[in-house]
Amino acid sequence: MSESESQLTVDVEAYRKSPTRTTVEARDFERTVDEPEEMGGANEGPNPLEYLLMAQAGCLNVTGQQIASEMDIDITDLEITIEGDFNQAAFAGKDDDRTGLQDISVSMEVDADADEDTVETWAKRVEERCPVSDNIKNETAVELSIDHA
Repeated sequence: MSESESQLTVDVEAYRKSPTRTTVEARDFERTVDEPEEMGGANEGPNPLEYLLMAQAGCLNVTGQQIASEMDIDITDLEITIEGDFNQAAFAGKDDDRTGLQDISVSMEVDADADEDTVETWAKRVEERCPVSDNIKNETAVELSIDHA
């Protein structure tokens, strides 16, 4: 498969509904992004950082299944817990630290028909190949353009 054949463009469209609430469309799906009440939102949906961690969890599951199939492993259950620390002061402009999540930790509890060494190899491959984890761990160019109405 050539490089151009292996590239897939992923896109979303988002619409501001309030200062804290956004409606995001991806393919045939529509989701609400909002902040909890203590952050000024109406708590009508997960916040952007929660969606990021949710995306990582979903990606780890899909990547895990792909690699399990390649390794001929049957996964009967997978539980993923992810958390990270958010510096609210940096977000508010009161601290020069990074505004994104820091020190993200991922825990996967897997029930599979494989020994511990095989599961460790599987987990290492999952971590290496999960696209969302890759975007979190590695710098990705982001180009922001503005159309002023």
